[in-house]
Amino acid sequence: MIVSHLGDGRVFYCNSRFQQTFGLPKSEISNFAESDIFANLTDREVLLEKLQKQDFTQQTLQVKRLDGTLWWTLVSMRLLTVNGEKLILSTYSELLRHAPNQTLPSGYIPSFDHWKQGVILLSAEHQIIDWNTVAEQMFGYDKSQVLGRTLAALNLSALHDAIDLYNSEPADEYSGYTREIPFQRRDGRLDCCGATFLPLRNQLGQLVATLISTQAITEEVPTPGPIDPLLATLQSKVSQQATVAHLGQQALIHSDLSVLVNEVVDAVAKTLDVEYCKLLELMPGGHAFWLRAGVGWQKGLVGNARVSAHINSQAGYTLLKNEPIVVDDLRVETRFSGTPLLHNHRVVSGMSVVVARWGQDSASSKKQVDSPISKAWGVLSVHSTCHRQFTLEDVHFLEAIANVLAAAIESHRAQERLQLMETSH
Repeated sequence: MIVSHLGDGRVFYCNSRFQQTFGLPKSEISNFAESDIFANLTDREVLLEKLQKQDFTQQTLQVKRLDGTLWWTLVSMRLLTVNGEKLILSTYSELLRHAPNQTLPSGYIPSFDHWKQGVILLSAEHQIIDWNTVAEQMFGYDKSQVLGRTLAALNLSALHDAIDLYNSEPADEYSGYTREIPFQRRDGRLDCCGATFLPLRNQLGQLVATLISTQAITEEVPTPGPIDPLLATLQSKVSQQATVAHLGQQALIHSDLSVLVNEVVDAVAKTLDVEYCKLLELMPGGHAFWLRAGVGWQKGLVGNARVSAHINSQAGYTLLKNEPIVVDDLRVETRFSGTPLLHNHRVVSGMSVVVARWGQDSASSKKQVDSPISKAWGVLSVHSTCHRQFTLEDVHFLEAIANVLAAAIESHRAQERLQLMETSH
């Protein structure tokens, strides 16, 4: 994530993920402009033109690291106004080495109205400069009623005091602070929310804004339920995008595919807050999958278990349809019955996507190339033992991870072919 000046693109703020992804040392931030990472400078101009007509935009394009290497990414931009100055909030995700042979799934437009949590953006003087629709519903104030005011002026003193308490601690621009906050709604009702405070600082370490993400805690639930993935990793500003970007970076680092896939399933399970995640590799012949990597499954299954690729299994059905499959309740699912692996683990809800096989072997026939099996390397799935309504954003996230895997697998195969050619000579 990076916040830059609208005019010249100079860095106003960038997080550690951005620095790591683009190879930007802290010592160079003051001399860096966001335009420096665009492989084609006209791409940024086109995005800025779109921002003049709407508050946010999104596009797949080519960018470059400071070492000159080129990558494809999904960039999402939205306008911000801080202390009267126009700024751009940008997120970069789904880094790929080569141009995708299909359109990348839509990411998460960094418009706070798309977030499932309440979002409050404050200036350094604690004045409210953004307030999304969830915050309107939670606190009872419309956005037009709060802009330019402070939280204390809205009788949200506990939130206001928590900001002062957090900002008095040693500054760490990449971490957040979460606590339960009691508050009084506009109509006088008392309530409580979980709030995460995230400071945005410039390259000098000066506080320029504070982002607060809030989630309701109802009295009917004695203990808070699982924290939403976005809230759990809010230090990366947009958790699912950050996970995709992080795993894309790890794909560049790990030469061992087994290490990467194990990290992927672990990160996906944590980000989506599910008990189970599995990566199935389609075996030769296309009749079964091999449980290549997984999280949460009974000991001894990962690396050994086989799962049917028949249409009666969720993975087999996903492969046949070649599209994301979301299961609301496996116990009453009519499209397929589910495998013993899922039923034995008391799985209720889940979703799965195909991990594509990039490129085709020259020996493949036209009929083989056109079949879903030939186009797939495997299936990536997540599952929960409680009823879970997966959102479209969750589906897009899983698709993005599948794209990262597909790129890494193809890169690994290319390296193996190259090593084989070198050995034969």
